Amino acid sequence: MAVATAAATNNYSYVAATAVDGAGNVYLAGAFRNSVVLGGTTLTSLGSFDVFVAKFNPTSNQFAWAQRAGGTGNDIATALAVSGTNVYMTGYFQSTTAGFGPATLTNAALNNTADVFVAKLTDAGSTSGFVWAQRAGGMDNDVANALAMSGTNVYVAGGFTSLTADFGTVTLSNINPNPYLGFLASLTDPTLTATTAAAGPREPASLFPNPARGTATLRLPAGAAPAPLVLTDALGRAVRRYPAPAGPEAVLDLGGLPAGFYLLRGAGPARRLVVE
Repeated sequence: MAVATAAATNNYSYVAATAVDGAGNVYLAGAFRNSVVLGGTTLTSLGSFDVFVAKFNPTSNQFAWAQRAGGTGNDIATALAVSGTNVYMTGYFQSTTAGFGPATLTNAALNNTADVFVAKLTDAGSTSGFVWAQRAGGMDNDVANALAMSGTNVYVAGGFTSLTADFGTVTLSNINPNPYLGFLASLTDPTLTATTAAAGPREPASLFPNPARGTATLRLPAGAAPAPLVLTDALGRAVRRYPAPAGPEAVLDLGGLPAGFYLLRGAGPARRLVVE
């Protein structure tokens, strides 16, 4: 293990989910009680357990940002997924109302039973913010513990003990509500749909010369959002990391790399590069 870190807490905290983006950043989500210190950010819970989500940079061994969510009851994050600057999180909340930035979710039963939540944050590098949150479930305990992302669709799975549980316009029934009955639900991220419709197809980034010796140049298409870059070898291991390009072109140092095939990640679809 090359890098290890810990969060400082005055009571109890744990990590329930992790995800890694194309630049090698690690995202963590879980729950904490009282307060927890993640790098330069101190989070304070409103009641028992609150949700936390944080971004960690293993190169600098520092937390870039951290956010809390929830209310006065037990609110737990169980799974997350990352797609570019989009961070998705799911879990359950027992609070009567639970805040996720500008969004407030209301528990269906109002009696400390659990409802499902799904939330989205935008990662702005050193900061982040909640964009939206949604709830699902019924009058009993309903929890989510898995999440995946594909295109503009978010897929969530878990179990519910409610006699009926609503997922937007869809209602599921549990004929034997004592044990959990599994569910799989999908929702479309409206912010991604709007962005995709407005932007339309975009020219991909170019990488030249290819094959390359010593250096290669990455040229970004007009309107592309710069992001940190990672060069991986044929086995998927990160061999070089580069900062986000400061302009439309960035010169990448390849000095000392063995000849072979590599993939450059962080500028849209991964770009193949041959080093001679």
